[in-house]
Amino acid sequence: MFDRHVRRAGLPRIMLHDLRHTHASILLKLGVSMKTVSDRLAPIVITLDTYGHLLPGQDASAANLFSSVVLGASVSKM
Repeated sequence: MFDRHVRRAGLPRIMLHDLRHTHASILLKLGVSMKTVSDRLAPIVITLDTYGHLLPGQDASAANLFSSVVLGASVSKM
């Protein structure tokens, strides 16, 4: 049924499972929390293993945020 809808819409062939990955990737890129994405897809360990690479720089962001609260300063790059 999914394939029929894709054909009727004139879209390139895509697997239903590919939409799952697209959904997760877009949400993470938009800043939706890993926990929220995980709640929609799979246990958080699987979600982190699969999509963790989409969140580079979060460690530096966390360090800067923590530093600004605790020290009133910013850490450049970690």
